[in-house]
Amino acid sequence: MLSRCRPLIVLFGLLASTSSIAAPATWHWWQSKLDGRLFCAQASPGPGWSKRPRAYRDLHCTQPVQLSPKAARNQFEPGQPEADSTRELHTQRLE
Repeated sequence: MLSRCRPLIVLFGLLASTSSIAAPATWHWWQSKLDGRLFCAQASPGPGWSKRPRAYRDLHCTQPVQLSPKAARNQFEPGQPEADSTRELHTQRLE
């Protein structure tokens, strides 16, 4: 019985170990659209804030993240077209 389970245990161990490769979330300065105040956080404080472009490793936003040139090029906002996209954007009027 144990010999049958051994491959499943090994497979589960391999799958579980791939999750340890993920990097921690970065911190960003968020600027208030109302009065320009800055706030350091990992996630957006709300719709009234805009994210500054540089990422940081610590909760005080003092240690910048060093990105490779390829990783820096691939940074874009969710829902926005990729920076190196060559396709044209077509807009459609809703009436």
